[in-house]
Amino acid sequence: MQYLIDNDKVPWGKQIPDNPNKSFWTMKFMGTEIFINVSHPNHKNRKSRNLCNALVLVINPRERFDHVGKDIRNKIRSNVDIYDEIARSPLLGHYHDGELEWPQYMLPDDNNSEPLECRLKFKEHVSDSIDAKAEKI
Repeated sequence: MQYLIDNDKVPWGKQIPDNPNKSFWTMKFMGTEIFINVSHPNHKNRKSRNLCNALVLVINPRERFDHVGKDIRNKIRSNVDIYDEIARSPLLGHYHDGELEWPQYMLPDDNNSEPLECRLKFKEHVSDSIDAKAEKI
């Protein structure tokens, strides 16, 4: 994901915070807001996050992911509750309620662990540098 941030040629714009620890931050690439689900074989309890014997990034455009709405998302999460070996992660939230998104990308395989530290870095807010260049013209 850091590679995508570092190599994105399209400005993020000021509507998305550049700090993943702020409400309403979302990953963005090439002008598209995206939600990323990281699945890997070390997930034993969260079978829904273990798709094969390799690391898998499931990338959904935010507009499609959000379009299903809370009712359908809750139904999907209820099905995951049945499928997984443990209860739903307390890190799962709702983006439009302002809950942090990045902890949902890579869920721990238990409900007691803290979320991983978000190590995504932003050199500078891309839209700020573009706005500064436009002001000079």
